[in-house]
Amino acid sequence: MLKMAMVMANFSGDEAEELRRALSYHRSQERMHRVEQKLRLALRANEVSDEVAEKILSAITSFALYGFPESHAISFALISYASSWLKVHRPAEFYVGLLNNQPMGFYTPATLIKDAQRHRIKIRSVSVMDSEWLCTVESDVSLRLGFCLTHGINQAHVEQMIHARQQSLFQKHARFS
Repeated sequence: MLKMAMVMANFSGDEAEELRRALSYHRSQERMHRVEQKLRLALRANEVSDEVAEKILSAITSFALYGFPESHAISFALISYASSWLKVHRPAEFYVGLLNNQPMGFYTPATLIKDAQRHRIKIRSVSVMDSEWLCTVESDVSLRLGFCLTHGINQAHVEQMIHARQQSLFQKHARFS
């Protein structure tokens, strides 16, 4: 629809964006009418017949009612397919990606970790010796939790600790009672 407006009515990128917004889910009749009038005048200025202009406007109106939600459904289906494929074929990477992008508003890190464990992914806890700021993939079947999931820890301080760890490996000490 936007390309049609740009080619047939010489709409600029900004005008096409205005049309896209008018077609969006939160469209208003007033905004749609204003853009429709602008498009109608531009089509007439480009010597597009009234009959063709009406067909274009009808197509745009139909798209606003059906095509815009459908295009979002197609995008959502593609994201769902890709996510499902990753979860089946690259589960450690799938869970690391979700954990490193919290909060997402869907599932808490604890829920994701439990799901990963149910899918036979070994979860290695946050470790001063081994963890990074973000969660990392250790193997096809294991991941290491990152400090990003630990509340109250400052990223800059963790990065200083990681830098110190790279300079001189930390030593494990026996615990004393």
